[in-house]
Amino acid sequence: MALSQLLDDSPLRSDPKQAGAEDLYNERHRLALEELLSGGLDCFLEFLRKEKLPNFLSDDEIRQIRGAAVSPRCVSLHGEDQGLEQSLSSSVDCSSVTYFPDVSDLEPPLLELGWPAFTAGSYRGVTRAVAHFQPNYGECIYGCKEAARRLIKSAREVIAIVTDSLTDLDIFKDLQEACAIRNVPVYVLLDQSCAPAFLKMCRNIGVCLDDLQQMRVRTITGTHFYMRSGVKVTGKVHERFMLIDGIKVATGSYRFDWTDGKLNSSNLVELSGQITEKFDEEFRILYAQSSPINARRPPASTRPSSSNAAHLLSAGRQTEACRCGVSDQHALSYTPDGSGASSV
Repeated sequence: MALSQLLDDSPLRSDPKQAGAEDLYNERHRLALEELLSGGLDCFLEFLRKEKLPNFLSDDEIRQIRGAAVSPRCVSLHGEDQGLEQSLSSSVDCSSVTYFPDVSDLEPPLLELGWPAFTAGSYRGVTRAVAHFQPNYGECIYGCKEAARRLIKSAREVIAIVTDSLTDLDIFKDLQEACAIRNVPVYVLLDQSCAPAFLKMCRNIGVCLDDLQQMRVRTITGTHFYMRSGVKVTGKVHERFMLIDGIKVATGSYRFDWTDGKLNSSNLVELSGQITEKFDEEFRILYAQSSPINARRPPASTRPSSSNAAHLLSAGRQTEACRCGVSDQHALSYTPDGSGASSV
């Protein structure tokens, strides 16, 4: 092989076509987002017109971003509550005497139930892949769900799941059997927006997570985007994968819910071998950034009895998180933020 070809293929060689900083970060887009969150849609569109920018957000993205924005109160060390700025022309005091209770100093959680003892770079076998599709017109119509259940039942050391949905009763029953009967550690990381649906499913089938000694369920979020005003926009988790014993992975569009199991078209790729090392690392990073899920419900005498109970609980969580930061003791249903935790 020619030396020039070796140099061209070297990962250390700089690629002139590689994306630069201007491709990864756009200052005008950031300013447009600030206009959207501080002034609304009209201000956003007016900013785009002045800057001669095309609209880079779809209508759905605009609704999601505005719905995900959280406006915390700034608590000054001087003892004053300072309201969040409502426009870019009025700035909030973000000096060193202003406290944004957003960063946790808690230690990252441990995988205390156990984890496969692979050292970094250790050989895990030849990488192989098997694709499953649903609906499938072969022997099994529901190929994705059956493949996922088969992998769960084959687990002997650990099951680690990252998903944005876990309400399929068959899948959850298999996970229960794995941890309760075969004594296999089960770790589940849920997108925080899916935690209420998961907890409701548990209540509907009479399952108490505290009784599942070999299962840990925690919540995670997407990336946090901060404005100069202190407004925080939190993304969602769109990763979906299941790691089995550190040597097998199932990943794809298939979600662990009834509609994906019976109605929606989906795919699931079953991986094995060395490629699973990347998913092992990714899961441990996400787990270190996760927050605990609290399945305990308040006593009946203290629970709101009106039809607005869910709304009141949600408002209480947001208020507590903004004023006091994240605290496991204050969580009523789940702790929504795991920012500040370091990776393992």
